[in-house]
Amino acid sequence: MPEGGERKQILSADKVLQILKNISDEDCRILGLDPEHAHPSWFILQVLPTRYSSPRHRMPLKSSNEGLSQVSALEKKDLKALI
Repeated sequence: MPEGGERKQILSADKVLQILKNISDEDCRILGLDPEHAHPSWFILQVLPTRYSSPRHRMPLKSSNEGLSQVSALEKKDLKALI
């Protein structure tokens, strides 16, 4: 045991989520959070949004010098958002 009697405990994301879900609305307000708009249990991502998968395979452009794949308008928009 470390000095001072402190014990460290490794918690899984599921355990942390369960602890946060048990925080009452009153305790949220004491922490300075509005439980209607920012409950602490919402701080743990449970669903990760992903981009759709393309139903079509990319085809190389014949006019491309670099052999780049043809990119749809939606994919171009996604790429611009990343840059």
